[in-house]
Amino acid sequence: MPFVDTQDASLHYQRGGSGPPLLLLAGMASDGASWAPVRDTLATRHSLVIPDNRGAGLTRDDGGAISRDTMVADLLAVLDALELERVAILGHSMGAMLGWALAATAPERVTALVPMAALPGTSRARVDLFM
Repeated sequence: MPFVDTQDASLHYQRGGSGPPLLLLAGMASDGASWAPVRDTLATRHSLVIPDNRGAGLTRDDGGAISRDTMVADLLAVLDALELERVAILGHSMGAMLGWALAATAPERVTALVPMAALPGTSRARVDLFM
């Protein structure tokens, strides 16, 4: 199974398909398996990168606090390990919020961002609750 090791985590991810790279980001408490209903269809046109978020799936961390910044750093670590300079992002729910944060942190790495089932706005209370 493929993993990217960081200082405090072992980040699990899946790959598949061919074509331009597409990063699939799952929602809170979800892992890469949540993309199963659309994975095969997306893989016909894209090279998929499907990480398991911290606290979900096969990703393992040191048990410390999980933050949006830590999760964005995790995504960048996966992209760097796979030598992917630029990716499109498809994010569901919290994955959409991570996609926005990744695009804000490293806009040169993002070719497109498609948020699904995402919040229409981000009040401070929502961000504090989920991140």
